[in-house]
Amino acid sequence: MFRNEFPILSSKVHGHNLVYFDNAATTQTPKTVVDSITNFYYHTNSNVHRGAHFLSQRATNEFEKARKVIANHFQAEFNQCIFTRGTTHGINLLVKGIEEYIEVHDEIVVACYEHHSNFIAFQELAKRKGAILRIIPLTQHNEFDYKAFEELISYKTRVVSLPLISNVLGEKLDVKKINQITQFYGVEFVFFDAAQIVGHNEINFNELKCSAITFSAHKCYGPTGIGAIIATHKLIKKLKPQELGGGMIEKVEFEHTSYKEDFSKLEAGTPDICGAIAFSRAIEFIEGVGIKQIKKHEEDLIDYFLQKATLVEGLNIYGTLNSYKRAGVFSMTYKDYSCYDIATLLDMKGIAIREGAHCAQPLLDILEVPSTFRVSFALYNTKEEIDYFFESLKEVSSLLYK
Repeated sequence: MFRNEFPILSSKVHGHNLVYFDNAATTQTPKTVVDSITNFYYHTNSNVHRGAHFLSQRATNEFEKARKVIANHFQAEFNQCIFTRGTTHGINLLVKGIEEYIEVHDEIVVACYEHHSNFIAFQELAKRKGAILRIIPLTQHNEFDYKAFEELISYKTRVVSLPLISNVLGEKLDVKKINQITQFYGVEFVFFDAAQIVGHNEINFNELKCSAITFSAHKCYGPTGIGAIIATHKLIKKLKPQELGGGMIEKVEFEHTSYKEDFSKLEAGTPDICGAIAFSRAIEFIEGVGIKQIKKHEEDLIDYFLQKATLVEGLNIYGTLNSYKRAGVFSMTYKDYSCYDIATLLDMKGIAIREGAHCAQPLLDILEVPSTFRVSFALYNTKEEIDYFFESLKEVSSLLYK
């Protein structure tokens, strides 16, 4: 499915055709995105916003058009899109931006399977402000515990921050259930980490009914080092600038500096102009393929993978086995074999997977495993690659020992 748009997929690794199953970490980049980077530096390279000359105006127009393309993808307005260096940077901007509104004994609620970027930022915020960090546990089936979430929430809850899809368990969050609970208690700040869902599922920001989402380009066919926040106008007005410099000021005097009130107050300095433009090309690529078509293709892969996995004795998949509830992210252990050894031997067969704690060490402590190996899908993966993966897993298992 559109594999010819990704030249890297024709690569040979250790004499084998590359099978790229590390998409939850970083997706590959189509030619149209790579071409946009070359085109920018060949024909547009200039700084934005403050130049009167032709190249600066062209760069500004393309940069702001990119903002509109990305915002429109989420059914949001262009001035709700704030460019960041990625999901981690976005989360930190949000956390520091609301810090002055958090008081002693306020409650902050996160899930036990959070990515470190989300967990640590709020853990440190709670320490600094004397707030209480509450952790949502898993059910006995290693799924999000909605009952426990409802019991944890109270009128003291100020912040709820959750991933729309877990990067380890692959579980999709039931946003409607979350909204019912947070709205009942009037939670002021509701944030969703959208890093694992962009490029896989359609997202209407307004239907999420949250304060903000954060995401990265490199997980949805774009370049590394660029991401965005989509936020409500109400939140943007409240957020305090955390990085100071050019582009975000209203007026500077020796005695006092005032800042802009819109999204630009959070974009200090020269932005990643080329990255933003390339990011928008990735979004346009997704829209050209069709997000519904991508979703259907990946759902077929998920069903097929689960069917094959159930035939492998000793293979443990963490998280729900209900394909309707999960995305194409599978974290596994295989008997008592070393996950590192499995990943290394599969690499010798040309298969790229991820091994380790996946930036979710507290979760792995709950699961009582030191690491897992993870397979994750994108629009260019195939059932034939899944067959090859399981054939190779069987072969490498013969080389392993307990």
